[in-house]
Amino acid sequence: PRTVDWFLVRSSIPVVTIIISYIYFAQNLGPKLMKKHSPFDLSTIIMVYNIAQIMHNVWILSEMANVCWHYYINKMIDLLDTVFFVLRKKNNQITLLHVLHHAGMPAVAFICVRYYPGGHGTLTGLLNSFVHSIMYFYYLLAGLGPSFKKYLWWKKYLTLLQ
Repeated sequence: PRTVDWFLVRSSIPVVTIIISYIYFAQNLGPKLMKKHSPFDLSTIIMVYNIAQIMHNVWILSEMANVCWHYYINKMIDLLDTVFFVLRKKNNQITLLHVLHHAGMPAVAFICVRYYPGGHGTLTGLLNSFVHSIMYFYYLLAGLGPSFKKYLWWKKYLTLLQ
């Protein structure tokens, strides 16, 4: 994967170590160390921490909102699938499910990009984009002609994934 060289992603060891250390500190070591110690005045550190968190989260939201907009535009472009079916007289592929899915996705994407740009709701778009990447790769191979049919053995798995 393209993230394999990213900080704290090369291996699961750092994240597991950090999580175990965090739990141990929060539940055991921290309270034990502070048992006979007066509380620290961390107001300045906490203020800097909060400002850094605000800046980081606003940046993340901005990036995710941008990605949500691209997803929304892509759902509009996806409507061409049906146009292509109509123009090629492939009416058997224009099922009620197909039409409802393609009509509903831009509406859902609009709501997401307009009212909820970013956050956990982007997971649906991420999964949908993953499936569509594979689906359009399949369509590309299928469109290259009969000599590529042997490479399309995985159609049933694509249908399952959808």
